[in-house]
Amino acid sequence: MSLLIILTSLQFLTGIYFYHINSLREERGFFLRFMMGIILFVFINHFLTSIFTGTDQQFIYSSVSLCVASVSSLYIRNNSIEQQTSPYLLLIALFPFVLFYVYYFLNLIFSEQLLRGEIFHLLDFFYHNFQTFLLMGSIAYDLFILKPLSSKIRMLSSSLDGTLALALFASKFCMLLVSIGSGFMYHFGYFFKIPNSLYLSLVFLLIFYFRFSYKIKALILQVRYAHDIHKSLEMKSVNEKLEKEKFIFQQIQQYFCHKLDYLDKEFDLHTFASRTKLSKKEIETIIRKEENCSFASFLKRKRIQYCMDHIEDFIGIEETIYSLASDLGFKSLSSFIHAFKKEVGCSPYIYLHNKRQNLLELKGN
Repeated sequence: MSLLIILTSLQFLTGIYFYHINSLREERGFFLRFMMGIILFVFINHFLTSIFTGTDQQFIYSSVSLCVASVSSLYIRNNSIEQQTSPYLLLIALFPFVLFYVYYFLNLIFSEQLLRGEIFHLLDFFYHNFQTFLLMGSIAYDLFILKPLSSKIRMLSSSLDGTLALALFASKFCMLLVSIGSGFMYHFGYFFKIPNSLYLSLVFLLIFYFRFSYKIKALILQVRYAHDIHKSLEMKSVNEKLEKEKFIFQQIQQYFCHKLDYLDKEFDLHTFASRTKLSKKEIETIIRKEENCSFASFLKRKRIQYCMDHIEDFIGIEETIYSLASDLGFKSLSSFIHAFKKEVGCSPYIYLHNKRQNLLELKGN
């Protein structure tokens, strides 16, 4: 009972608030807030508090559904004829709640008789059947307001409020088609059943989207802009890093071109890092990226390359391969032979022999 008093008081206060509205824009905002508020009341009751249960819940849901359909008609009227709504029309829009009041009081006073008597069947028929006829009446009123249809649709579709009005009309029309389609597909009784939860959810989403669409779009654009900036900064950082790595690799290459201390047996990554003021990790990373090998392999490759570039210095001298390996900075003969084979494709013995033979042939000619 206390809940009905609260509900009635809220409707009374709503009427007083509406009576003091002065502009069309305020009136449209009031209708949208009112519909959002009572739909949220239904959702909260359904998912959280469960104030109503059983048949009570069905009646309050249907009452809210019809009230939303009626108030949406006032919103369509406001946008179509650009005229403020009479308070009497608002009372008519709130009339569907009378259905719930009638049922609730009858159920409160005659609960035992209702379950056994004809009144229950009459109320059940009224709930299932008359709801559809009221929705049809709301749609018919909308069509009357929207005459002539083509010019009114063009006019409404040019504004955000008008587009929402058309969407609210379309939602009611879709629910009527769902009811009729269900009747054809399943059973004759489905002709008179409106999917209230689906309708209320659809209206809520439509109002939420159109009411806050500019904010949603602005938020999406802001997120995309922030993402693009972050991405561009990342690309810039990557490019700067690549340029830095290329510059460092060029410096490494120039070092090996102009310095010969890498032919020293004690020369290693630590020595090179201390002389170039680069970190060992940085040197290893850059060489692996550019040459696809470790610094040790890169060093061996450079020593073999030096041997290839200056092989003429060794051809005329009866020098052993062992001393050649030592001059090139290899700590053992086997490591030199292995590195030479890997780089040149044959052993240093064969390579030097072939070079000396070619030199003798050239001299003989």
